Amino acid sequence: MLADVVKYVWMVFGEDRLTTREVEHRLESLFDYHCPDDFAKTMTKLKLAGYVKGEVSIEKGGWGLYMLPEDLA
Repeated sequence: MLADVVKYVWMVFGEDRLTTREVEHRLESLFDYHCPDDFAKTMTKLKLAGYVKGEVSIEKGGWGLYMLPEDLA
C-alpha cells in the first residue's frame, strides 16, 4: 500500500519543489481528495521514511518538499 501512496505523491510533485500547502492543493485539484488527517504529519512521515525530501525555502517561507525519480524504486 505504501508503494501506491508514493506513486500518487510522485504524480503530485513531479519535478517541482512544493510547500505542504501546495501539495495539499494539488491533491485536491488532481484527485478531488482531501487528507482526513493532519496533512503536515503525513508529509513528515513520508519524509522520515525517506520518500520525500525537504529543505528550508526562504522564497516560500517554509519547507520546500520534493521527490527524486529514484525515490520511486
